[in-house]
Formats: sequence, C-alpha cells, structure tokens
Amino acid sequence: MRILPLRPARAARARAPGRGPFLQGAGHALGAAVGYLPVAVAFGAIATRAGLPLWLSVLTSAWVYAGAAQMAGLQALTVGLHPLLAAASILVVNLRHVPMSLAAGPLLRRARPAGRLALAHTLTDESFALDLGRPDRPTGFHHGVHAACWTAWVAGTAAGAALGPVVPESGTAFALPALFVALAVDALRPVPGWARAWVPAAAVALVLACRPAGALAQLAAMAAVTALLTATAGHRATAQPANGGRDTAAGGGEAA
Repeated sequence: MRILPLRPARAARARAPGRGPFLQGAGHALGAAVGYLPVAVAFGAIATRAGLPLWLSVLTSAWVYAGAAQMAGLQALTVGLHPLLAAASILVVNLRHVPMSLAAGPLLRRARPAGRLALAHTLTDESFALDLGRPDRPTGFHHGVHAACWTAWVAGTAAGAALGPVVPESGTAFALPALFVALAVDALRPVPGWARAWVPAAAVALVLACRPAGALAQLAAMAAVTALLTATAGHRATAQPANGGRDTAAGGGEAA
C-alpha cells in the first residue's frame, strides 16, 4: 500500500476559495489597517468641526489619501491661507513619497496599467513597508494590502465625520502629534542607536511647542519634520532593494 504525500493536499488548500492572493494581502495588512482607524476618525471629526460636509471629508480621504498632508491642508485652510499655499503645504508634506515611489517602481510595473494606477494612488508609508517586505508575492497580494489600508482610512474618516459634533476637541488633539510620531518612527527603522528614540521625541516636542503660536507655526514645524522624513526615506528607499525588503517591519499606523 502506497502512502501519498500530504504536500498536494496543502497546495489544494492554498488554492481553495477565500485564500487567494488578494485576501492574503488584506490579512497581511490588518495590523496597519487597524492602526489607521483612530487617526482617520480624528481627521473626520476635525474636518467636520472645520465646516467640511461629511461627503467632502470622505472624498478627501478617498482621493488625497495622505493623513499628514490632509491635516496640513486642513490647518492651512482653517487659518485662511490662500488655496495655493494650502496646496503647497500638502506638497511639502508629501515629498517623502518621491523616493518611496522610486523604490516601489519595480513592484508597480508588474501590474497592468489600471492596477498600476491604483497601487500608485494607494501607496503609503505602511503599504510601502508591507510591499517591500514581500516582494516575491503576486500582484493581487499587493492589491489586497493597499485596499485594506485604503478602506480603513476612508471608513475611519466617515465615522469621525459622522461623530464630529459629539467628539470633544480634546479627544482629537492627539492626531497631529501622533501622525508625525508614526511617520518618524517608521522612517527611522534603519537608523541604529538612540536616534530611533530621540528623533521622534524631538519631532513631537517641536509640533507641540508650536501649538500655542498658532496653525502657521505648526505648519512650519511640520515642514521641518517632513524634511527629516524625506531625507531618511531616501536612504531607506535606496537600501531596501539591496536587501529585498527583509528588514522591513510589517506594521504601521498612518496613511501618508
């Protein structure tokens, strides 16, 4: 009597319905997606208190999909800056995406044109880390990663916008410092030593210290932090292809 090996059975289970690459990618991104929710809720509540209707808050998160940039743009508009200056603040905050996009290019080019646009639009700090942590996975896996993060951010914004009138302002004061803590910690993962601790602490202290001076001072602090993040993201983007993303952590908490 011949005993058949179990490997084909395992392969069959891997191909079973509900275990496709897309759902595997979504499951892999679950931690990052859950981390998006509190900041997305905070953004939705802040946007509602600033006078944005619910549909516009949700559309902003779906189309812009960049937490720090959305906060910066909202701050700029709240203090009455010209829309072009608000757009410039968003551009500055998002400069770190340039080196990240260059590093993610080989993965994006494997997708079809429409899928490539979707992956490029939904590229964030966390999805970048998750993508480069699994560079050998099929394109559907990366679509699942990006879709899970994007859905969490948009759904969190909708919930926050709906609850905005009943959420106290003190309950959302953490949002801006928390965003930059998450960004700084994520960007400094390759940096050895105590810099991984004191640089995020200094970034938070800078943003908080500028709070009494008003929104313009906070925007200046955000620009300074962004310069640091852009420099470290460039170092990270050039280092990632060399090691295949093996050192990239699969976690996060901000849509940027």
